[in-house]
Amino acid sequence: MSPDEVFAFFIALAVGAFAWVHWLRRSLAVSDFLSSRASRTPLVLAPVLSAAALLVVLLFFASHDVRDSVPYLAFYVVLGAAWVGLGVGLLSLFGLRPPIDVAQRRNPAAGIAGLGAVLGLTLAFAGANIGDGPGWWVVLYSSALSTLAVFLIWMLADAVAGTTDMVTIDRDFGAGIRLACFLIAVGAIQGRAVAGNWVSAGATAADWLDIGWPALGLCVFEMVVGRMHAGMARRESPPAVLVGVLPGLLYLAGAAAYSVSLGWWS
Repeated sequence: MSPDEVFAFFIALAVGAFAWVHWLRRSLAVSDFLSSRASRTPLVLAPVLSAAALLVVLLFFASHDVRDSVPYLAFYVVLGAAWVGLGVGLLSLFGLRPPIDVAQRRNPAAGIAGLGAVLGLTLAFAGANIGDGPGWWVVLYSSALSTLAVFLIWMLADAVAGTTDMVTIDRDFGAGIRLACFLIAVGAIQGRAVAGNWVSAGATAADWLDIGWPALGLCVFEMVVGRMHAGMARRESPPAVLVGVLPGLLYLAGAAAYSVSLGWWS
């Protein structure tokens, strides 16, 4: 590893450790009387699943010099932990604070939504690691595009659907499931949009726009479903399967089908 990679590794290690220790400390530092262990399970699993998902992508789809090198695998996993950890710090901008919402406010819906946010951000970062490139800065550039898109699309959908408020204020479990699946699906599409061999910054941005725009279709769908959910909730509490599981599965299936239809990246 070059000197700049070693430097980046230790900076990322410090940032990632701080972010996730803070996350876990807030998630676990309450009594079982205040918050059940089961409700906090998604919070504990989030960093583990994030690292595992990224490692799988690196092992199978990263550049050969990363796949065949334990130090480089560790480097990009740590870089991902820092990147997603910083992204998690921005969840509060949407009013979502999973460790506090779940551990202190007894809101399990926020735990599911928080896990989905972590996995969505992970997929957005993981896609930037797919293909051959000249260095770690390429990964950060590509991740910046995909991650920015995840947050902007979430913000746009939330402005109309108000799904995050349903999760944090109304404690609606169906909304938590749907939001989690929505963020995973958007993250998967944006990660796929920045995947591939590096050519130039301009080419990467062009591919990102060309491939990533269908996530706006999910955004529009979430606006419609969110408004319908809000209308139903004013009359009675709708079942989580109807307003959460079913649309969530559609989001995931749509993202998977679209990614597969694109074929192999170049």
